Amino acid sequence: LGDVYKRQVHTRMIRDIEKEISPDDPNEARKAFEAEIPFRRYAEANEIAELVLFLASNESKYITGTLQVIDGGMIL
Repeated sequence: LGDVYKRQVHTRMIRDIEKEISPDDPNEARKAFEAEIPFRRYAEANEIAELVLFLASNESKYITGTLQVIDGGMIL
């Protein structure tokens, strides 16, 4: 078994957080968040799903007890 560590994912939840932080211009909050990510963008939900599907497949049968980081380069 393994674990997946993810950061900001482009979902309704992150858009709600952006609106809460900057009600007049949520796009400014997004730009500030994305500026902190080396890839300069949020992850997409399908990118996280693809990793989870790989870990659940036979292709990863020899991978055990690992932490898979999917964060656009935040932890380097």
